[in-house]
Amino acid sequence: MISKQPRLDSGIDGSASIGSAWSRRGTLDLNQAFSDNAAFRLNLMGEKTHDAGRDRIENERYGIAPSLAFGLDTPTRLYLNYLHVRQNNTPDGGIPTVGLPGYSAPSPKYAALNSTGKVDTSNFYGTDSDYDKSTTDSGTLRFEHDLTENTTVRNTTRWSRVKQEYLLTAVMGGANNITAPDINDVNTWSWSRLVNTKDVSNRILTNQTNITSTFNTGSIGHDVSAGVEFTRENQTKLWR
Repeated sequence: MISKQPRLDSGIDGSASIGSAWSRRGTLDLNQAFSDNAAFRLNLMGEKTHDAGRDRIENERYGIAPSLAFGLDTPTRLYLNYLHVRQNNTPDGGIPTVGLPGYSAPSPKYAALNSTGKVDTSNFYGTDSDYDKSTTDSGTLRFEHDLTENTTVRNTTRWSRVKQEYLLTAVMGGANNITAPDINDVNTWSWSRLVNTKDVSNRILTNQTNITSTFNTGSIGHDVSAGVEFTRENQTKLWR
């Protein structure tokens, strides 16, 4: 979801859509001017999708983005923006490539796999416990001042945190992952699954100052931009 800036009018827009694989999405965009030079804007989004041709793979996303602006249509402007997006998905660990063009058994001992049929591509090989959750929070403060009609200085400060946590179970296709009670009967074979976990939080604090200017020398136009940026990033890993 893109955070949109307030403007000096008032109105509301919304949308709703339904697509293939039972995908659903709704949005709301509200803009309200509350003085001659200030306005508020709110964006909402909700989405739920299913992966076409795949069993039990679902994705949910919800977001909210309020923003305030002061000094619109004046030489000095201030913007305050916030963004929050939450996702709750079922991760897709894929399917074994047995039976697909170019497949080769991981060991001569299991050469019978080269002549078996391919697996159903809609099969889900994860578990009921699999999940992929992420949360994004971002706050932005932007100050702008027009020094002249063609020259503007901007200072932007942004804090952002992105947190992701998942548990993914997937089939491993190596020879060491095959259990074959009866080496002559492929139907008795099974593949073990590997569990992958992740719990990571990224935090970023950044400040950027830049100045832009446009001018002409004769019939030639010029755009000049210069700036400086300071950023601090921190990552915390709870699972490995």
